[in-house]
Amino acid sequence: MAPPLRSPPLGRVGGASAAIATLGLLIIAYGILVGARDFTRGSQALIGVPRTVDIPLALLFVVVALVVCRIFRDSLPGLELRAAREDEPAARAVGVDVHRRRLLAWTISAGIAAIAGVLLAHELGVYSPREFYFQITFAVLVMLIVGGMTSVSGAVAGAVVVTILIEVLRSVEEFINAAWFDEPTVFGLTDIGLSLAILGVLFWRRNGLFDYREIEDIVLRRRQDSGEPAVVAPVRVEPEGALEIRDVTRAFGGLRAVDGASLSLAPGEIVGLIGPNGSGKTTLLGCISGALECDGGTIVLDGADITAMPSHLIARRGVGRTFQNIRLFSNLSSLENVKTAVAAGSAGPGAAGMTQRCLALLRELGIAGYASRRAGTLAYGLQRRLEIARALALEPRYLLLDEPAAGMNKSESDELLAILARLRQARGPGMLVVDHDLSLIMRLCDRVIVLNKGQVIAEGTPEEVQSDTAVIEAYLGRRRTAERAAMLSTRRE
Repeated sequence: MAPPLRSPPLGRVGGASAAIATLGLLIIAYGILVGARDFTRGSQALIGVPRTVDIPLALLFVVVALVVCRIFRDSLPGLELRAAREDEPAARAVGVDVHRRRLLAWTISAGIAAIAGVLLAHELGVYSPREFYFQITFAVLVMLIVGGMTSVSGAVAGAVVVTILIEVLRSVEEFINAAWFDEPTVFGLTDIGLSLAILGVLFWRRNGLFDYREIEDIVLRRRQDSGEPAVVAPVRVEPEGALEIRDVTRAFGGLRAVDGASLSLAPGEIVGLIGPNGSGKTTLLGCISGALECDGGTIVLDGADITAMPSHLIARRGVGRTFQNIRLFSNLSSLENVKTAVAAGSAGPGAAGMTQRCLALLRELGIAGYASRRAGTLAYGLQRRLEIARALALEPRYLLLDEPAAGMNKSESDELLAILARLRQARGPGMLVVDHDLSLIMRLCDRVIVLNKGQVIAEGTPEEVQSDTAVIEAYLGRRRTAERAAMLSTRRE
């Protein structure tokens, strides 16, 4: 299979790294514009640009730009992009093509910025490259931080507040005069004021004035309509095919986390994957799901080689997963978490049908009452269930569960066991379950595979694995195993 196309450098970074890289691109562009004097006139000002832009025309563009931004934010691609902002690996695991979504957002943003630049040029009449350099970039960043860069309403509020602040500071920057105080020009007062505004917001309201909300969420105290979930029949997995892992190897430097591991999983089958800490279980799940590249071996999904396939395409082919450490889209609602997977995994039904389908999944996991709650505010056990519901939204043929019972008490583990058993009966996916709760594994699984130092050392029914000497040595060590065997022998005598 041909290797996947790599995205451009800016498409492979996120968060603060993306902001720094974008700033670096600005510096490069400015350097080229100033340096290429024969083509761009260097740093000389452009004179005689027709001043054809007035306030009504500028306001018209502002309204159109806000409508475009808001429509995109509330669209399914916008939802996928917000999910990727929250947790990129988790977004890929539910089928989001992060590079494509970012490219779409950057294209829309570049178009809006380009039109805004043209309007500004025709409003100024005379300008130089410096007009579009650090000063305006810094002001825009302050607007986003103050208002909140996660909502359109926050961006508008930040623009208004910061613009007023800049105008006030500029009016007093040239001369500060009071009845008892007289001070000459204070250079840089505007930059100082904007810097203090950033520090104040980061200290008192880290996510900006509007946090993650839009204006209607605050004014109307709007809640997402959870409604009464419609009865949606779960899609039954076809029994043909298998997920096969053949001699897979993955190394980190000189350490082989997975060393020639092989296993298979059929639809409708629940297989437990156990082993001591550091045995390579989570790394193997990462290789299967495409989150990690294999150094060797082959992964075959229903007869198709998916070894080099990116994780979002593997998810769309029917491999869902949860994570060892819960990776939800914390600042999205429970409903939006599940809707992201439904939207990315298939063309899906219409908006109303999609919402009902998501609510049905939440009800199936017993959390429909929390549909409008922000995922990060849910209790630990509910977050685990939500993560499983999000994985099920892909309608997976195979489900990779990485320590789903971690941190749960016995009653919660028993509830989880009952949920997984119902899912197998109703949907029939193959499940590969990694967990240190051996009681749950032995009660739930048809087969158990034991991994130690990246290698499969035992495989069989739960009863066979529990009595395997190699497994006992892996968990207790040879010395303790010998002592245990001697003690048992003494008791028999």
